[in-house]
Amino acid sequence: MNVKTFFHTFIRAESVAAILYRSHLTSISITHQPLLCHIARIEEKHRDDWRALYQQIFHEPAPRFLPSQYAARLLGWILNIFGERAILRAECLIERHAINIYTRSLHQIHDPRVRSVLTRVLKDEASHQALDTLLREDKQDEEEHLEKMQEVLVN
Repeated sequence: MNVKTFFHTFIRAESVAAILYRSHLTSISITHQPLLCHIARIEEKHRDDWRALYQQIFHEPAPRFLPSQYAARLLGWILNIFGERAILRAECLIERHAINIYTRSLHQIHDPRVRSVLTRVLKDEASHQALDTLLREDKQDEEEHLEKMQEVLVN
C-alpha cells in the first residue's frame, strides 16, 4: 500500500469516528456525554493533523470523503435506535480496529513525519479505553439487574 492510500485510510477513519461520537451525544446518558465529546474532539484533531500533513507532503488538499461521512451519520442514527449498549459496543469495536490499523502502519511506513503523527495518534487512542470500561460497567449492571429480577420472580 502506498503512503497516499494510508493517508486516505487515516483521514477517512478519523472523520467517520468524529461524526459517530458526535451523533451519539443525544442517545447516551448525560454522565457519559463529556467522555464522548472529549473523544470526538481528539478524533477531529487527528483528522486535522492527517489532513495538514497530507497537504504538506502531497501539495494538494486532502480529500473530504463525503460518502463516508454520510454513511457514518446513517450508522450513528441506526446505533442510536438500539441504545447505549449498542453504541458502546460499536465504538469499542471501531477503536480496536483503528488501533490495529495504526499499529500495523507503524511497521510499514518509514517517513518520520508520518511515523510521528502515528505515534501521537496511538498514544491518544489509548485514552479511549474508557469506552471499554463503560461497556464492562454496563454489562455488570445488567447482570446485577437480571439477578435481582430472578429473585423477585422466584419469590
